[in-house]
Amino acid sequence: MSKIEFKYISFIDGPMAIYRFDIFLKNSPELAKHFIFFCTEFSYNLYKNYHDIFEFIIIDEIQNKYTYSLEKEKFINVNSEEEWLAEINNFYGNETGKFYPYEFHRFTLPILAERNILNFCIVDNDVLMDPDLELHEQVFKSIEPGTLYLHTFGVNPVYENRIKFLSKICSKKYTQIDFKKLEKFVDGDGNIRGFHFKTKEDMLLLFDIWNTALLSILQPSNRELSGTGNRNFYQIEWIVSYIMQFFASQLDYNFRDYHRLFYINGKNVIIHKTRVEDTIYIGPRPQWEHYEFNYEDTSTISAFIQNNKPQLERYWKEHVPTVEITDTHVYTNLF
Repeated sequence: MSKIEFKYISFIDGPMAIYRFDIFLKNSPELAKHFIFFCTEFSYNLYKNYHDIFEFIIIDEIQNKYTYSLEKEKFINVNSEEEWLAEINNFYGNETGKFYPYEFHRFTLPILAERNILNFCIVDNDVLMDPDLELHEQVFKSIEPGTLYLHTFGVNPVYENRIKFLSKICSKKYTQIDFKKLEKFVDGDGNIRGFHFKTKEDMLLLFDIWNTALLSILQPSNRELSGTGNRNFYQIEWIVSYIMQFFASQLDYNFRDYHRLFYINGKNVIIHKTRVEDTIYIGPRPQWEHYEFNYEDTSTISAFIQNNKPQLERYWKEHVPTVEITDTHVYTNLF
């Protein structure tokens, strides 16, 4: 089979990402050359030990073009994991009016367009991947131009309000799409989002719509559509999911669930499972009560791991075939 160049894209920030670099390099070091990590200049300087391993692109310049993003999409600039964990719940949340800018990775699209990279997959940096390069090549070779995909869910009851919102802010500016056409679009998770654009023009159009919608929804008057609740981050993955489906219904694109594309030869090439040990800032979660995690010490990832080795082993063995737990890391593999 002829080789195909493929790229996984991920946005990272802050010292907590170092733990995920270590997990990645233990499990899938061969994939390192196929990743592009986007980050702020501050975070880039924290990752000096990884500069020769991964490709990094600093994203500050493009954010500087959008004043409202500079005001609302802020990061915790500290040097250590301990500082970050101590600060996050004071920095983000309803009381401060700042929320973690999860959709910041949209800014990667114009940069990728400049480099003529039209076939790529944006992933959360805690995804688990099969290390077999040939499987990834098979996946990307099978994804035809004009294909958009993600982790799909069902139809949200408020889909009509969301489409009306998009119509209100986008109809006049982006006449290529009829945003007033009411369709039962499905929601999509943000952990895996893939694109194989036909043209750079389509790619930039999707970015412009995504960016316009997101900057509008960050305004306090639109808070009911942002899904913040009691969380410290926006929950607005639905925006790009809906835009993808507008592309599919009106611009002759295919819209797919990622699971079907990334299942090759009886194997899941990529999956996402929330890492308990490095999302400890969220605290106990109802769906994990039966594991009886001990949250007494969440000052560092390693402190949590050392207090929860049996619980973490049980959790991960229910999801992946191979688990190795040390005092500082939980290594998980798909093989």
